[in-house]
Amino acid sequence: MNTAAAVAVVAATTSNAAIQAQEERKCREFMKGFDSYAATVSEQKYYADCVDMIHPDPATGAEVLLIKIILVCALIGVVVGAIRGWFIREFGIFDVFLFGLVGGLVGAFIPAFIMGCIFAIAFILS
Repeated sequence: MNTAAAVAVVAATTSNAAIQAQEERKCREFMKGFDSYAATVSEQKYYADCVDMIHPDPATGAEVLLIKIILVCALIGVVVGAIRGWFIREFGIFDVFLFGLVGGLVGAFIPAFIMGCIFAIAFILS
């Protein structure tokens, strides 16, 4: 690539970045004063486009699935821990509460730890 082409590419990239930054500023100002009850359909569409531009990365399906797995395991841990605490009951109802709390924490930690190890290994091998 010659020098003139490289300069043209850099200028175009800088120009596009400046235009996008200006669009983002306009969107942020529009979003501050947006009233959904009084807005027209075109204003609502523009607001939706602004939200997509400012927040472009929604959670992927895998991330949502991981969060669901962690929550389900935490709930199972709370139930199992509370049942275990009910049968031990050395200090009364406090055991049920404490074992339920610890069970929920352990239930959430185990899948998070396993997935963290898998992501770390995938990151190291990539």
